[in-house]
Amino acid sequence: IIAGDRRDEHMEVLVDLCEVMADASLCAMGGFTPLPVRSALALHADGSGAPVTLRGHEGAVWSAAWSPDGDRILTASADKTARIWSADGAGTAVVLAGHASSVVSAAWSPDGEHVVTASHDSTARVWDADGSGAPFVFAGHTDSLLVAAWSPNGQRIVTASADKTARIWNADGAGAPFVREGHASSVVAAAWSPDGARIVTASADKTARTRPAARPLGRRRLVGPRLTLPRVLVDRGHRRQRRLLIAVLAVLEVHRIGRLLGQRHALARAA
Repeated sequence: IIAGDRRDEHMEVLVDLCEVMADASLCAMGGFTPLPVRSALALHADGSGAPVTLRGHEGAVWSAAWSPDGDRILTASADKTARIWSADGAGTAVVLAGHASSVVSAAWSPDGEHVVTASHDSTARVWDADGSGAPFVFAGHTDSLLVAAWSPNGQRIVTASADKTARIWNADGAGAPFVREGHASSVVAAAWSPDGARIVTASADKTARTRPAARPLGRRRLVGPRLTLPRVLVDRGHRRQRRLLIAVLAVLEVHRIGRLLGQRHALARAA
């Protein structure tokens, strides 16, 4: 597939994506030049045969992606829609409409049953691939989204935004997103490690960052009465204070156990 900008019958393409199918016979590409495009091309990677032209978008086509089974093609466009086409060009495309601005990225879930779209309207949406039902909207970014990608197991989605953050969402919309900050400029790309344990983000700040995809475990909370100790006792930089702290805690624990034993003894006498 080639998504690019057309001038008459001549297609000038700046390739930014090449996605080869399992049989290596076809290639999917997305790109752009200064003029508007309203079509995508499906062609054989070896140059043989005639391309299949997918027409219907009313604005520039920014991305194109094969379905996992290779039977369908997903496109994202400046006309605020994504469309799902038969790879052979047969039939009518499924139109996914609802975004308030350009759809700049669209990706298939690993099982091919859903797609996620990312838009300049600052939201991502998850749709049924057959176009049925209403999409689930992921809202929370404060600037344009630039990409959205599924985790390898299809249970999470990472989004990258011009608000300098990436966010990790549960694909079913449950819970709050895990916000990954730190970049000094727009996050223009995000991708999952093969095991789904980490993400990598790329930014206009001239850096890429890898980081865990899961929330860090919080500190364990001890159940029981809270002890108020002088700050000097909890200064981890001094061994003497640490030893003193351990001694104080040990004395308090002995005192607590003594109280419990006394209470038991009193209850036994009363009985």
